[in-house]
Amino acid sequence: MHESVDCARCGAHFECKVGNITQCQCQAVTLTDEDRRYIRTQYETCLCAKCLLALRNERKHLPWWLQVQQAFKQFGKR
Repeated sequence: MHESVDCARCGAHFECKVGNITQCQCQAVTLTDEDRRYIRTQYETCLCAKCLLALRNERKHLPWWLQVQQAFKQFGKR
């Protein structure tokens, strides 16, 4: 299943391949569990690869105390 979507962060139009995830553009971006948690605290829908990269880099440069705060915020959603 392929779906044309707009990136929730930048609005760029791209094709989400949730039915064939190994072929989706997002698979080109390697994310850690911490990266995924950080992104999930801000977005609930698909993001383009460019924004996934930007958010991964953004998280790496957050002060340590803000990273802990983000982790607790995500933990509270369970």
